[in-house]
Amino acid sequence: MKKFLPGIAAIAMLLMACGKDSKMPTSNYFSINGQSFSVTYGLLQNYRTDMGELWLSSIPLNDSVSGKVDLIYFEIDTLISGRTYTFYPEDSTGFDRTKYFSEAGYVYSGEIKRGEIDKSIGTVNLDIRSGKLTVNKQGDEYLFDYSLQFGNEQMVNGNYRGKITVTE
Repeated sequence: MKKFLPGIAAIAMLLMACGKDSKMPTSNYFSINGQSFSVTYGLLQNYRTDMGELWLSSIPLNDSVSGKVDLIYFEIDTLISGRTYTFYPEDSTGFDRTKYFSEAGYVYSGEIKRGEIDKSIGTVNLDIRSGKLTVNKQGDEYLFDYSLQFGNEQMVNGNYRGKITVTE
């Protein structure tokens, strides 16, 4: 029996080590039901001219881009470092652009054609029910941490650290 104990201990350590390799990424991702999607590009559109749209995506976004895409977006007007924004519909009484974001959605395994998301490909969910988005800025890098709940109890968590392209 004593001869088997070191072998069992070695197998247990190997299994624990393998489990560590399957951890979720630590930055630039969003996850849904334990499945993670990479988001390495940031874009803030219509900033200061309308309700801004923050896009975190797997590919650089522009009006002519086409290809496979995973992304998450927020309709948000201000990015104040150190602030945590909460989902609150824009047409609700008491909406304050410095405290709330008014929409959010995600796409995974999707496709974008000439800058437009093809809603018939992949999974698209715009049915946000609640959530928080924390914004921090260090130098020219933004740090976003978010936890969102969509319809059907769909939880989305993730973060992004990097530069953001801003368009007005």
